[in-house]
Amino acid sequence: MASATTASGPSEPSGGYRHEALLFRGSDGFLTAVGPFLQEGIDNGETVILALPPERLALLREAFPEVQQVPSGPDRSVTADGSALTWALTGAAAGRLVPSWQRFAQHWDGRPVRGVTEPMWCTRRQAEREECLLAEAMLNLAVPATVPLWLACGYDVDAVPGDVLDETFRSHSLVLDTSTSTGTTTYTGAHHVAAVFERALSTPVEPVRRLVVRPGNGAEVGDWVRRWATGWGLGHVRAGRLAGALRQLGQACLAEGGVDAAVLLLWQDGHALVGQLTAADPRDADGGRTTPLAPHELLAPDSPLGSAVARADDCCDLVQVRSNPDGTVVRVSSWL
Repeated sequence: MASATTASGPSEPSGGYRHEALLFRGSDGFLTAVGPFLQEGIDNGETVILALPPERLALLREAFPEVQQVPSGPDRSVTADGSALTWALTGAAAGRLVPSWQRFAQHWDGRPVRGVTEPMWCTRRQAEREECLLAEAMLNLAVPATVPLWLACGYDVDAVPGDVLDETFRSHSLVLDTSTSTGTTTYTGAHHVAAVFERALSTPVEPVRRLVVRPGNGAEVGDWVRRWATGWGLGHVRAGRLAGALRQLGQACLAEGGVDAAVLLLWQDGHALVGQLTAADPRDADGGRTTPLAPHELLAPDSPLGSAVARADDCCDLVQVRSNPDGTVVRVSSWL
């Protein structure tokens, strides 16, 4: 685990946005760590928003039976409706963590807020874990510093691999436990965001289908993807969503890169169907390597690709975007 220096006593709210890691061991440790954090927020009349797996929510519902519970659907940001505590499964999908908290900040009602999330629970797939690591890094920049959101991201040290904990220290400036606040010496902020965003995704699994996406063949490509997905056993509705997402992302890649064609790769990986889009020629005009795009530039809501990624996030299980000197890659997964 990365080295750290320990301050005396727990953290105190600063009045602005803060994003910290909260370490615990097992279910009992979770309640010991999270319970006082929530209770203090309730006593202060603050709103609390939870982005947790169902079993953690169940523990907190049992521990706080007297608190009014306002349920929400999965992956939707919510705001308080006069209650001290809002129970929510907010941003459960790895790719929706950052957009969920950004939407919350846009609709913030002015009151101090505490957020508790556990992005890296033990049943996450490897691809989801990779995306969670990027999301945790991006969360440092996702919410305006003036919004009084105290976001504690929980990590079960008995269940999370050591390399993930090392990543935690690079994406959180402070680490909390039940009694102390620990300042990490390996936190690198925006530099870490760029480093994670440039990492290559895993190699496609053979056999791989290859299609060329052009401005005029979006419907044809979409129909082919839909038939391919249903052939693997994906339901017709979800197959249509995957096909539609890849069709829109393909056209967005063409517009974003200013190219005449993009390459779509399709493969089956265990219990997932995966589609990946790249520009047909990621080299620059002189034949050299391209300049990586920053995530806030590439995924801006008003950009062609950012808009298409947001729509794909709403209808598919996982969307991953990476940009490095070899080009920009967009990968979409649907679970079988």
